Amino acid sequence: MTFARYTLAQARGGLAVLVIATNLIILAAMLGISIPPGNKDIVLLLVGGLVNLTGIVGGYYFGSNSARKAGG
Repeated sequence: MTFARYTLAQARGGLAVLVIATNLIILAAMLGISIPPGNKDIVLLLVGGLVNLTGIVGGYYFGSNSARKAGG
């Protein structure tokens, strides 16, 4: 693995960890914070987008392409 690819892999991994950690923090905060009724739709829309992004990250790392690379 060349230096450039190794650095790119580290960046991808770091972004994935950042997305998942942000998702967990926001979901944990939503348990203790009451959302004003006027902002409820906006907050739920943003959280839904973040959950979708987390699903994309999971699909990238654990999808069928990684199984093909592993020989499965």
